[in-house]
Amino acid sequence: MDFKLNVEGWADSEYLNNLVKEYNSCDGEKNKSKKVAMLIEIHIFSKNLYEDLHENDDPLENYWYAEYIRSYPELMNQISIELQKLEHPPILGLAAEKSSASLSTINICVPTQNEWVQKTTPKFRKRGEHYQCIDALLDKVQSAKETASLSKNSQDIERYCNTLAELQNKCVYQLANLSHKNLAAKKYRALLLEVSHELNHWAQELQKKSGEYKTRLDRAHELLGNTFYCSDISSLITLRNDLGDSESCTIANFELKKLAGGNTKVWLASHSENDEKFLIRWMNKADLKPSILNRVSSNPEIRPYLAEEYIHYPAGVFQETVSCVISVGEFCDNGSLVKELEAISKKGAQSNQLIDNALDKTKQVASFIDVLAKNQLCYPDIKADNFLVNKNGDVVVSDLKFIRPIDENQCIIGKFHTTYECAAPEYTDQPLARDKINTESYTSYQLGVLFYELLAENIGDARLKFLSNLKTASANKNPLSALNFDTPVFQSDVGQMAKALITKCMSTDPATRPKINEILTDIQEIQKKRTEVKEHKSIIMKEILRQMKKNPEEESLCINFSRS
Repeated sequence: MDFKLNVEGWADSEYLNNLVKEYNSCDGEKNKSKKVAMLIEIHIFSKNLYEDLHENDDPLENYWYAEYIRSYPELMNQISIELQKLEHPPILGLAAEKSSASLSTINICVPTQNEWVQKTTPKFRKRGEHYQCIDALLDKVQSAKETASLSKNSQDIERYCNTLAELQNKCVYQLANLSHKNLAAKKYRALLLEVSHELNHWAQELQKKSGEYKTRLDRAHELLGNTFYCSDISSLITLRNDLGDSESCTIANFELKKLAGGNTKVWLASHSENDEKFLIRWMNKADLKPSILNRVSSNPEIRPYLAEEYIHYPAGVFQETVSCVISVGEFCDNGSLVKELEAISKKGAQSNQLIDNALDKTKQVASFIDVLAKNQLCYPDIKADNFLVNKNGDVVVSDLKFIRPIDENQCIIGKFHTTYECAAPEYTDQPLARDKINTESYTSYQLGVLFYELLAENIGDARLKFLSNLKTASANKNPLSALNFDTPVFQSDVGQMAKALITKCMSTDPATRPKINEILTDIQEIQKKRTEVKEHKSIIMKEILRQMKKNPEEESLCINFSRS
C-alpha cells in the first residue's frame, strides 16, 4: 500500500503510518490472514479518526483534520486497490453502504464469551482487564445472533450486523491501545478477522433481501462513483466545479437540475434513457456529525423513516479549506408534505380528506420523533417542508443535518437548530446559548403546528402569511392567536377533537404540552372517531338504498340521504 500521512507531532498519524508499514511487511502465505485483518483495521481506524476529528472543536485538531481529509480519498483508494488483490475480500462499511464486494467462504465463527475467556486466561496469572472489557459485548453478540438465526427477519439480521460492527470497532480501539503487547494484539487481530468474516456471511443475507436497493446503489455509483476513491483529488474538484452554481448540467448519463441553494445545495439527477431519478446533496462539513449520521442510518427502527441514501462521501478540503460532504439519495416524486397538500387542494379536497391525510401524516412524523427520542436523539426542525412522501405514501426525511443527541430530553440551545417561524415561544424568547431546552415539549409544539397546517389547507402566499403571523404571535407569547379555527374542517366532532389536540400542543407553557406518546394516543382516538363516523354513514347509506329498492317512488329518501 503506497500511502503515508505527513503530519508531524500527531500520535494518530504516526500510528496509522505504522499500521500501513506493518501491513506492507505481511508477505507470504503464512501472513495471509493477518494481512486481511490489518486491512480491516486500517479501514476502521481511518474512518473512526475522520469522524472523531470531524466532531472535535479543538483548533489544533481542526488543523490535523484539514491535513488528514486531504489524504482521506487517497487512503480509501489504496484500500480499494488492496481489496481487489484479495481472493475473498471483506465487506467494509456495512452500516453506511451495502458493499457488493465478494464474500469470504472461510468458515470462522466468533467465539462466545466463555470461549473468549478460555482463550485469554493464562495458566498462572490473572486475566488482563484489556481482555475482560469485551466480555459483555461478546455476550450481546451471541444473543443478537440467536435472535437473527431464529427469526430470519431483516431487522433482526441488521441488528446482529450492527452489533458485530460495534465489536469490530472495539477490537480496533483495543489494538490501538495494545500495540506494545504483542500477544494481546495477536489475539485481538484474530478476533477482528473472525468478526469480519461473520459480518460478511450475514451481510450476504441482507443483500438477498434488498435486491432493489442493490440495483439503485449500482446506478448511483454509475452517476458519481467514478469520482470516488480516486488517486487524483482533481476529479472531485472537477465534480464540484461542474455542479457549482449552475442551474443545470450533464454528468455521465444524467441530466442535473438545481433544486436548492444555500448551505445545502441540491440537484435532481434524471437518467437520460429511463425514468430513474436521484437527489444529489452537497453539504458543508459543519452541518453534519458523522457519528450521529451512522447511528441513525444503521438503526433498523429509525431507518424506515429515512429516505434511501446510496452514497455518502467526504469530498475533501479544497483551496478555500472548506470541507464538504456529497451524497446521492432517493428522489421522492410526491415531494414534501407541502407539495402533497397543494396537490390535494387542487383536486378540491373535502374536509374529511384533509382530516384523514393530516391524521395519517402527523401520526407518522410523531412516530419518527418518538423513535428518535427512545434512541436519545431529537429532530428540532419539524415543518411540512422537511418531510417527504415516498412512492408508498410513507413520510420520510432526507435532510438529517439537524438531528441532535439529547440527554433526558434536554439539548443545549447553542447546538439547537430550528426554523424560526415554527419555533416554540421558549425558543423565540432568545435564551442564552448555554441554556437547555426540553426537546419533548418543544417537538410537541411543532407537531401541533404541523397538524394545524395540514388541516387548515394554507398553501402558497396564504401559507407564507400564516407562518409570518405565527412567528410574531409566538414572540408575543400567544401563538394560538395566529390560528383560524372557523374553517369548515374544524366544525365537525372530529374537527373539534383535532382543535383540542392542537391547542394543547401549542400551549405557551411547555410543562402543559402533551408528551409524544400522548399525542400518538390522541391521534389514534381521533382516527377511531373518524372510523365510527364512516361506519355510521355507511349504515345509513345501506338503509336508504334498501328502502329505495323497497319503495322506489319515495324520493324523500334521496333527499334525506343527501343531508346526512
